Amino acid sequence: MVWILAFLGIATSFLLKYAKRTNKKVAPSFKYWLTDNWSETIASVTATIILVIIFKESTFDDKIITEKFPWIESLPMDLIAAAVAGYLNNTLFYAIIKRVKGK
Repeated sequence: MVWILAFLGIATSFLLKYAKRTNKKVAPSFKYWLTDNWSETIASVTATIILVIIFKESTFDDKIITEKFPWIESLPMDLIAAAVAGYLNNTLFYAIIKRVKGK
């Protein structure tokens, strides 16, 4: 489930970028998108895989947070962290690679 949510975070990030595109008259093309964004996708997916592996092998002391917000204990934090990591990694690496490419 963690992996699915991580990749859904990546997909959500790309869908939001697609919704904000400047040229909305052009029909969506998966082939064009893949050729235009392949490096961003590879970097984002690789970084997300690394983070999910690190999260699964790590334990965090969340007492500081749960003392202030006790309702957080009932949330599936590993699943939330995976979705957020996928989304934020994609957003971060997309921006970095676009800047390096000069787009």
